[in-house]
Amino acid sequence: MEGRDPNQKVAATRTEIGTDVNYGEITRQLVGSLQKKENFTLSLNSEVRGFKRNADNTWSVTVADLKHNDEEHVIKAKFVFIGAGGAALKLLQETGIPEAENYAGFPVGGQFLVSENPDVVNRHLAKVYGQASVGAPPMSVPHIDTRILDGKRVVLFGPFATFSTKFLKNGSLWDLLSSTTTSNVGPMVDVGLDNFDLVKYLISQVMLSDDDRFEALKRVLPGREASGLASVAGGSARADHQA
Repeated sequence: MEGRDPNQKVAATRTEIGTDVNYGEITRQLVGSLQKKENFTLSLNSEVRGFKRNADNTWSVTVADLKHNDEEHVIKAKFVFIGAGGAALKLLQETGIPEAENYAGFPVGGQFLVSENPDVVNRHLAKVYGQASVGAPPMSVPHIDTRILDGKRVVLFGPFATFSTKFLKNGSLWDLLSSTTTSNVGPMVDVGLDNFDLVKYLISQVMLSDDDRFEALKRVLPGREASGLASVAGGSARADHQA
């Protein structure tokens, strides 16, 4: 509220029971629990290279060990569940099942301004959500959050939409093109036409300059804290691309 016009009408709903969800910690606890059970194996630094449907409807999955010169081995399974984030689409296509033909992916990401400045961080201990602009999608709601990153308290503001042809941070620039087929290009076009407002919003976001992001920040944080956040984030905004 500091720095805001005292005549401006403002409404807010507050709850004191909210918390962050640390998905990394949840994953570690889940894996730790599964490792105590029989017939569970966790294979890290591994890459699925291929699928083969066997005559008995089981699967043979070729997996490469990236820590040992890409040495490949085959795992036989009755069922295969693909939950690989940005890699899921290409793996699904690799199976050859007809259900995969009409699926497509469009790699849109989110970018946040970040501040580690104690003058800013120590004055903000909340998750504050605003309202999306008229015509903007729900996921674009601007918010300024206190987060703990790698054990250090920081303040984030965003999101700002980003675009990349990669499906993963360390993926290939050819991911989008290589996953586009004659079967899924039609559905992709249909989705774009049906959600044209979203397409326009994403294009406008990609075209934003650092000054534009700073102006968006000042609408939420009009006081002196805004300059503290932007001065750190302007040249070092962090991005998290998601498929």
